[in-house]
Amino acid sequence: ITSFAKSFKEAQAYLIPLMLLALTPGVMSLMPGIKFTATLATVPLVNIVLLAREVLAGSAEWNTALVAILCNTIYALAALVLASRLFGTDASMHGSKGSWSDLLLRPRETQLRPTADQMALTMAIMFPLYFIASSSLSGLPEWFGFDSDLTTKLWFSAGVSVALILCVPLMAAWYRNIQFKSTFLLSMPAAHAWLGLLPAVVLLGGSAWMFAHEIFIFAQNFIGTINFELFADYQERLKSVPLVVVLIAFALTPAVCEEVLFRGFVLSSLHRFSQSWAVVLSAVLFGLMHVLTSNVLAVERFLPTTFMGLILGFVAVRTRSLWPGMLLHSIHNGLLLSMGHYEDELARRGILVDEGEHLPAVWLITGAIVFVVGIILILRSPPIDQPEEYPVSTHLSHGST
Repeated sequence: ITSFAKSFKEAQAYLIPLMLLALTPGVMSLMPGIKFTATLATVPLVNIVLLAREVLAGSAEWNTALVAILCNTIYALAALVLASRLFGTDASMHGSKGSWSDLLLRPRETQLRPTADQMALTMAIMFPLYFIASSSLSGLPEWFGFDSDLTTKLWFSAGVSVALILCVPLMAAWYRNIQFKSTFLLSMPAAHAWLGLLPAVVLLGGSAWMFAHEIFIFAQNFIGTINFELFADYQERLKSVPLVVVLIAFALTPAVCEEVLFRGFVLSSLHRFSQSWAVVLSAVLFGLMHVLTSNVLAVERFLPTTFMGLILGFVAVRTRSLWPGMLLHSIHNGLLLSMGHYEDELARRGILVDEGEHLPAVWLITGAIVFVVGIILILRSPPIDQPEEYPVSTHLSHGST
């Protein structure tokens, strides 16, 4: 705001409305009946003031506090990259390197991949909207005049994922005139490449869940935030829904939407980093996104989800295509959902282990062998030719400036 001012006095005049706006959340927190809800936890300024009030009163809850912290972290990173894009590193000596029109107007020249600031701004818009929509999912069908049965809610959940996780990065790429094929790795592997990729994806999808389960048990020993009674009740309710609906809502839709966002838009925006750092950073963001399921705290999900993000990122970078990762993601989610759907039958056959218990050693050893074979097949598969080497450069990993 002050960058538009021509003098110190004019800058002060510009800041007065902003200061008054910043005081509003403090006044709101003193009003009776204002509760620190999950929705308010996504609102800038309001969330941190209400969180401070709850902390001082000794009544802060982990779920809303974590939402506020994650949202503020995303907002802060977006503000930093925005300032960096507008002013550059030498702004104090040589003036601004950019302008507001650079961010607001659609560029004429086509970009090969998004930049980090474009990714951060997209995430700053998408994440709060997705959290609010998913938190309000229980009431969405009634708002649109539909029955509130579980099947309808699953369809609405899939619609929310498509509208926000899928469409927001696609719209951002279109508006900033970013090339879709290179950004989202839309090149399809050749038919002969699938002879090795398809078995590799099946092997990885059928074995990775074992290690994700063990990582989840490990995380649970340190942090236990999931209410398994509520989880078990929801799993029982899911058994009444046709399996095909569950697979579409929780396996196919997330696989398509999340791969487009994280292994497409996010991963390609980190092209200035080395391949390893790009995969790790996108996997961490992928894990953070899954920490919160609606308004339920699930910190234990961070490590296993990040682990899956590393595998999916490796597959995307190695094959230079989003399609094998989508298939792998679908198989992984679909296998777990199918096991939950047929839980009673599997338990009668002695195949299923109790919740929170380690898998048998024989399973883990077999899974490790299958997993390694899948990785070898991915490494042996020929990557798809791209306009440029993916990522574009690795200069940051070599210490260059």
